[in-house]
Amino acid sequence: MWNLDTQGRLSAWRNFRETISSLSLYEAVHETNSFWNTAPISNPYYTQDIKKDWPNPWELVADNHYDNLAKGLGICYTIALSRSENCEFRCYNNRKRSANYNLAWIDNGKYVLNFDLSIRVNRELEELTESTLIASYTKEEIINESDSSYKKRWDERAVRFR
Repeated sequence: MWNLDTQGRLSAWRNFRETISSLSLYEAVHETNSFWNTAPISNPYYTQDIKKDWPNPWELVADNHYDNLAKGLGICYTIALSRSENCEFRCYNNRKRSANYNLAWIDNGKYVLNFDLSIRVNRELEELTESTLIASYTKEEIINESDSSYKKRWDERAVRFR
C-alpha cells in the first residue's frame, strides 16, 4: 500500500478499514498492528506538543510520512473510523530515557499499540510510570477537531523545512 499513489493509498486504507470492521476487536487490533508495522518509518516529521500541525486521517495517508507519531495516529484513526470501541491517543515524554511514546490506547487501555512492534494487553508499562503525559485525546477529539486547512498547514511546514 505504501508505494501506491495517493488515491491508491486512500483506497487501500479504506478497504482495510472495511475488512476489520467485521472482525472481533481482538482480531481487528492484531490486523491493525500488523498493517501499520509495515509502514515505512520516516525521520521525525510531526511534533507531540503541536496538535494543530497533526494531519487528519486522510492527510496522514496523503502525506505518506510515517514517523512514530504518525504511526500512532494512523493506528488510532484506523480503529476509530472502522469500529465503535473507545480509542485514545496519548503522547508521553520520558526525559530519563530520552524517549517519546505516541500510543494508541484501545478499549480503555486494554490494548496499547505503538509502544513497540507488539501489542501490550492488560499490562502496566514500566516506562510510562517514569514518563510525563504530554497529551491525551479521545477519538472524537482527534477526528472531529482535525484542522481542515491542509493547504495552509502544508505551506507552513514547507517554509519551516527550507
